[in-house]
Amino acid sequence: MTIDCITLDREDLGPNETTKGQILNHVLDLPSLNTKPSAVILLKILYHFQPKPTQNFGPSATDDCDSDDDDKQVSFSSEGLFTWFTHIVGSPLAWISSDETKDAIWHQASLRMAERCGRTAQPEIRRRITIKDLDEQTRQLRNLNKDEFLEEIELIEPSLTADSLGLKTWGSSLMLSQRLVNDSVKDELLMDPILELGAGTGLVGITMARLGHEVVVSDLAEIIDNLNHNVQHNHDNITVEELDWSNPSTEFDQKYSSKFNTLVLSDPIYSSRHPPWIRDMIVRYMRKTAEARTLIQVPIREKFEKERDVFWTLLNECGLERVMVDTEHGWDDFGKQEFIWSMWTWKDL
Repeated sequence: MTIDCITLDREDLGPNETTKGQILNHVLDLPSLNTKPSAVILLKILYHFQPKPTQNFGPSATDDCDSDDDDKQVSFSSEGLFTWFTHIVGSPLAWISSDETKDAIWHQASLRMAERCGRTAQPEIRRRITIKDLDEQTRQLRNLNKDEFLEEIELIEPSLTADSLGLKTWGSSLMLSQRLVNDSVKDELLMDPILELGAGTGLVGITMARLGHEVVVSDLAEIIDNLNHNVQHNHDNITVEELDWSNPSTEFDQKYSSKFNTLVLSDPIYSSRHPPWIRDMIVRYMRKTAEARTLIQVPIREKFEKERDVFWTLLNECGLERVMVDTEHGWDDFGKQEFIWSMWTWKDL
């Protein structure tokens, strides 16, 4: 059973209505299950409280949102609303005859609860990304009119679990994307062709493609389907490839060995196994020329200090040197975050 998400009026609430046409503004306005509200009413209310797509990260995420919508969310972001969802999940909904409809109601109530339990408990989300000056620069590069261009990047992020961290957009990717946009006029950082290692949800790759670059994005098999979806949804000309750092395929090697002038990595280290694997990928796929470079953006997480130190040491030992470095501050879903950006090239070439 499908019901469009529309604004609810008090007239929807049956015997409890007081003023026809007045928008709901308190949890006490919601119908008691004792009054046996219809399936249509329950679903309309549940869809009414679907969250808007997430915008970027941090406190600026809602700066451009409609104020009326914000008021609606604030008015109902209470323990009482969560309790109302809980009552629906725990109710047999005996007055509703269709099992399919009851399942739909329980499912939507469960989703509304999960969406209010923090990022790690949330179901699939849509994240809209706004990068300062990206739209303007892309229009100029492609000679596009406003109605020909998808202005905002939108990424699908499936439910976050410990074994699928690549299915989330991390703050590092937004910070790196903004840096690449800021640099695009000077064009000092990116040189085609470009390989992104561990592309995740695809934000950095999509940004580079919109700036007119030839990009190959890569990740593990379990990440590729969602990465492909995001690339296609945003209408960008990007090659998507499966790449396991611990065991690159012969086919990938034959196509791309020593081919790329630029390698890009964003937040690639969350295991002690990653530093040597990444070193091997850089040695394997970055051209051995003075112009070739690797761009790396990593968050400064306390628990991974040792892995970062090992990583920098391995890069130096394999013949790379850090020629540019910068520390910056930004946001992630989990709060404020400090980041390190660096560029590496081959020594003595």
